[in-house]
Amino acid sequence: MAGRARRSVLLDRRAGRVPAVIRLLGVCALLLVGVPAPAFSQSLPSQRDTSRIERDLPHGRGTVAAPAGNESFLDAVVRAIEADPDLPALPVGLPTGVRIEIATTQEEFERFSGGRPPEWAAGIAIPSVNRIVLPAWGGGGRNRAALAGTTLRHEWAHLGLHQHMGRLRIPRWFSEGYAQWAAGWDRGSAWRLRLLVAAGRTPPLDSLTLRFPDQSASAEVAYLLSATMVEYLVDASGVDGLEIFLARWREEGRFDAALARTYGLTPGRLEVAWRRWLRDRYGWVWLIGSSGLGWAFLAILALWLYRIRRRRDREGMARLRADILDSDDPWWEPGDAPPGSPGEAPARTSRAAPPRISFAGPSRTSGAGGAVPSEGRASRPTPTPPSTPEPPPSGSE
Repeated sequence: MAGRARRSVLLDRRAGRVPAVIRLLGVCALLLVGVPAPAFSQSLPSQRDTSRIERDLPHGRGTVAAPAGNESFLDAVVRAIEADPDLPALPVGLPTGVRIEIATTQEEFERFSGGRPPEWAAGIAIPSVNRIVLPAWGGGGRNRAALAGTTLRHEWAHLGLHQHMGRLRIPRWFSEGYAQWAAGWDRGSAWRLRLLVAAGRTPPLDSLTLRFPDQSASAEVAYLLSATMVEYLVDASGVDGLEIFLARWREEGRFDAALARTYGLTPGRLEVAWRRWLRDRYGWVWLIGSSGLGWAFLAILALWLYRIRRRRDREGMARLRADILDSDDPWWEPGDAPPGSPGEAPARTSRAAPPRISFAGPSRTSGAGGAVPSEGRASRPTPTPPSTPEPPPSGSE
């Protein structure tokens, strides 16, 4: 009896274990088959979306993806990378392993960027995951030209610089300045920065290292400051000098040490020298010669000076003609037009005509034998031949 009771207890215990085993097997089956992902995991940009199409970048640099129906955007990016894959002052082959996401909506842009970018952002580079996010919906300059133009090149330079420097901390102004310079920034807007420097309204470099401005106007000034700073380094030593500086920076592990070793400057002295170079490089002469506004001003000034000169010439000719009309020269006859005048000479009413002078010359014998005095212009007297004496009458002595 006792043995039967013990066996019944064991059976009861085994029977109680059956539901637990079944539940465990059910969980394993669900894991093997797959369960819907949580809501937050659907927004993770690391997951591949089957609704997006991909293209491989040239030279094994990575991939580019966009929603279906945007093949033209993909082709534009591929052609831009193929045309100019390498970056100045960096080793050949950087960056690599890049993932370019093309966002066609604001929601996609925020999802792949990991947050809400600034309103003025034309692209996002995330060096920690080697990702570039480019907006491609209509309006605001977000079009195919931006994808294949300076925006893509700017973000591409960010990833290349960070891959080259590894884990070293890069000042924000240098990272943005190098990307602007490598992408070919608009030098026509540098005169604005020069005016701000003269007014003492430019932010210091250390403020840009901590945090970049969020507002569009302040961010534009910060980008100009960063771009001209890197351009100053290149102007001082060339692209080779910048390459040597980056190599020493990797070797030293410190930005200020590499700066002093390459350029002989501290960060403070660098900023002072840059401001002096900025005033000399982007002065008024450069502004007039490089900007369309300067040429337009010169054209307007030349036209204005021409009109003034023409008016003065007209007034001078009018005074000259008036003086000629009032002249007492003997060759001038009343009623005649002066040489080169468009019409007849006006009547002279300002002063009376001078009296004419008559000379009493030799008389001319008229038909009646009377003497008619000579009138008119002054003339030379006509000489009279000497008279021949009459011979004496014949027969007289």
